[in-house]
Amino acid sequence: MLDLLNTLYREGRHRPGKNLNQCYALANAAFLLGARHRPAHMVRAAIDTLRAAFEN
Repeated sequence: MLDLLNTLYREGRHRPGKNLNQCYALANAAFLLGARHRPAHMVRAAIDTLRAAFEN
């Protein structure tokens, strides 16, 4: 799951013209990627949030 989160984070980070919702999703993903303890439900939620934020 962390590999997927990391991939989505890297892809989203390089997109130009991000809106506030996308920036929030990226910040949350970065926090989880840097955290020592990552509850699985939080990682899954971050993945879902990133996917939803960058669907457009």
